[in-house]
Amino acid sequence: MVKNAHAFQQAEKKKITKSQAARQAQKAVNGKVLKVELKGSAYRVKIHQSSGRVVFVMVDAYSGKVRK
Repeated sequence: MVKNAHAFQQAEKKKITKSQAARQAQKAVNGKVLKVELKGSAYRVKIHQSSGRVVFVMVDAYSGKVRK
Protein backbone atom coordinates (compact mmCIF):
# COMPACT_ATOMS: atom_id res chain seq x y z
CA MET A 1 0.00 0.00 0.00
CA VAL A 2 2.86 2.38 0.78
CA LYS A 3 4.27 1.86 -2.70
CA ASN A 4 0.95 2.91 -4.26
CA ALA A 5 0.74 5.96 -1.99
CA HIS A 6 4.23 7.01 -3.09
CA ALA A 7 3.31 6.56 -6.76
CA PHE A 8 0.19 8.66 -6.22
CA GLN A 9 2.21 11.44 -4.57
CA GLN A 10 4.68 11.43 -7.46
CA ALA A 11 1.80 11.65 -9.96
CA GLU A 12 0.47 14.70 -8.11
CA LYS A 13 3.78 16.55 -8.53
CA LYS A 14 4.58 18.37 -11.73
CA LYS A 15 7.45 17.02 -13.84
CA ILE A 16 10.17 19.22 -15.28
CA THR A 17 10.39 19.43 -19.08
CA LYS A 18 12.90 17.61 -21.29
CA SER A 19 14.72 20.88 -21.99
CA GLN A 20 14.98 21.64 -18.27
CA ALA A 21 16.40 18.16 -17.68
CA ALA A 22 18.91 18.70 -20.48
CA ARG A 23 20.07 22.00 -18.93
CA GLN A 24 20.48 20.40 -15.50
CA ALA A 25 22.52 17.56 -16.99
CA GLN A 26 24.72 20.00 -18.93
CA LYS A 27 25.46 21.89 -15.72
CA ALA A 28 26.71 18.67 -14.13
CA VAL A 29 28.50 17.26 -17.18
CA ASN A 30 29.76 19.67 -19.81
CA GLY A 31 29.01 18.66 -23.39
CA LYS A 32 26.43 18.49 -26.18
CA VAL A 33 23.07 16.88 -25.39
CA LEU A 34 22.33 14.10 -27.87
CA LYS A 35 19.13 12.63 -26.46
CA VAL A 36 16.69 13.00 -23.55
CA GLU A 37 14.31 10.19 -22.55
CA LEU A 38 11.87 9.91 -19.67
CA LYS A 39 12.49 6.64 -17.81
CA GLY A 40 10.04 6.28 -14.94
CA SER A 41 10.66 9.11 -12.48
CA ALA A 42 13.88 10.32 -14.14
CA TYR A 43 15.13 11.66 -17.42
CA ARG A 44 18.06 9.83 -19.01
CA VAL A 45 20.22 12.42 -20.78
CA LYS A 46 22.87 11.31 -23.28
CA ILE A 47 25.75 13.80 -23.56
CA HIS A 48 28.76 13.90 -25.91
CA GLN A 49 31.72 15.49 -24.15
CA SER A 50 34.48 17.43 -25.93
CA SER A 51 36.90 14.63 -24.99
CA GLY A 52 34.90 12.31 -27.26
CA ARG A 53 33.29 10.40 -24.40
CA VAL A 54 29.55 9.77 -24.40
CA VAL A 55 28.02 9.77 -20.92
CA PHE A 56 24.53 9.28 -19.51
CA VAL A 57 23.17 11.48 -16.74
CA MET A 58 19.99 10.75 -14.79
CA VAL A 59 17.92 13.79 -13.77
CA ASP A 60 15.02 13.45 -11.33
CA ALA A 61 11.85 14.30 -13.27
CA TYR A 62 10.24 16.01 -10.27
CA SER A 63 13.04 17.85 -8.46
CA GLY A 64 15.44 18.41 -11.37
CA LYS A 65 18.33 17.10 -9.28
CA VAL A 66 21.07 15.16 -11.01
CA ARG A 67 21.32 11.60 -9.74
CA LYS A 68 24.77 10.08 -9.45
